[in-house]
Amino acid sequence: RLASRFSGSVDMESSNSCAFCGARKAGLQTCTACRLVAYFDRDCQKAHWKEHKGECSYKPKEKKKATQGDGVSSPSPFTFGGLPPPSSWASGLSEDQRYEWLVDCYRMRADDDYAWGGGNMHGLYSAACDEGEEANLTIASDFLIFCRLAVRHEVVPSPWNWGKFLKKAAGMLGFAFEKEDAKEKWGGENVFSAMMGGRSLRATGEVVYGSSCMQGGISDDDDSEALCEEQDAVHEALEEVRNRFDEMIEKAEEEGISEKIEEDEMDEWKSLPDRLFDGVGGKTLWVKLYETVAVGTVNEERLEKWV
Repeated sequence: RLASRFSGSVDMESSNSCAFCGARKAGLQTCTACRLVAYFDRDCQKAHWKEHKGECSYKPKEKKKATQGDGVSSPSPFTFGGLPPPSSWASGLSEDQRYEWLVDCYRMRADDDYAWGGGNMHGLYSAACDEGEEANLTIASDFLIFCRLAVRHEVVPSPWNWGKFLKKAAGMLGFAFEKEDAKEKWGGENVFSAMMGGRSLRATGEVVYGSSCMQGGISDDDDSEALCEEQDAVHEALEEVRNRFDEMIEKAEEEGISEKIEEDEMDEWKSLPDRLFDGVGGKTLWVKLYETVAVGTVNEERLEKWV
């Protein structure tokens, strides 16, 4: 990319150009720490950070480590001012309700990101343009990112049965879920409830993703970096699989044996590395979810076979 003429602060009212590459488009992502510069995408933001950090209001968080034996443990990054821990939402819910509630947390965030996050479409909303296995892949990969973040940010309570949770999710992820649905199903939805010892789908979603759906841009804090890392882990693994498939097909065509490639050999989801599913139930369960989820319907036959 070419260095941008916008090396300093940008008047967001008069410019919609990327501060790094100079590209112009509607809906650029702003630096949420200072709101003074905007970027075409996260790659541009990362490339411009060395130049921008001197003027940005962002300051890295001090990472406190307890001295061994001093009797003081390091505070969790999610115990804001003594608030309940991230998994406290599960208190008072039955096991089955816990699985359903966390799926609804993800589904509502996907709806909020589309409705209030500047048309940020992911999961079911992105899959609306896909068909069949491609739609399943879009939904499953986005939900995998959510689950990896939920574990990373200590949102998943213990004990937790991933088999039961993912089976529940497989029957729900094909349907949209918005605030009115939350009110009807759970008796209300107030993002401030979590501050008063209650639970909120939106508040938990903010802990999982490290930001509000209305934040409107890229943040440089540790939580946003966690989201970027998990997205990269899943998307880069998929890209590696696709590149490998392309090479396989090209070689088979050169040798005149392309018809001998088994369909199962070309399944992107099943070809992902096992390590991607560590800590979230394992690959076998996620293959089941991928094969069972369906947009706008419930695959009753596969759900019945899910053991």
